[in-house]
Formats: sequence, structure tokens, C-alpha cells
Amino acid sequence: MTQPTIPESITHVNARELAARGSAAFATDGQIALASLKTCDSSALAVFLQWRRAQAATNTKPVEFLAVPHNVRQLARLYGVESLLFAA
Repeated sequence: MTQPTIPESITHVNARELAARGSAAFATDGQIALASLKTCDSSALAVFLQWRRAQAATNTKPVEFLAVPHNVRQLARLYGVESLLFAA
């Protein structure tokens, strides 16, 4: 069985549903590849932060985001959460 991929778009339209599904729905060994993400708004950052908080609450290894698109990294930098979400 293949791991589901992140949708091409994460916006206010689908953010609540994705946050509710949790990072486990997309993670493989604690890693989530974001390469397929083409369009996002600040809601995507909120989802990623929620996934991090949820894992921290369970004392499990934090989710690691891989293949972060440039536009997502720029948005995280604009909102001041880049260092909270993505390794340098």
C-alpha cells in the first residue's frame, strides 16, 4: 500500500479536514514530502504547526517536512515560522 501524498493545494478550503486527519495520514517514518504542494495559503502553515503540536503532545518524534517548495518556505518566512517548521 502506498502512502497518500499531500494534495496539490492546501488552503482555507481543505485545511480543517487535513488538520483533523493528522500527520500520520501523510507521514512515512515521521517524514512528509511536500513536493506535490503547488498552492497554499497561511492555512497550510497552520496545519503543519498543528501536526507538530500534536506530535509534541504525544512525545513522539516530530514530523519532518521534506522537499519543501520555495513558495511554501517563503510564506513560512513571511509569517516568522520557518524555523519552527523547516530545518535550514
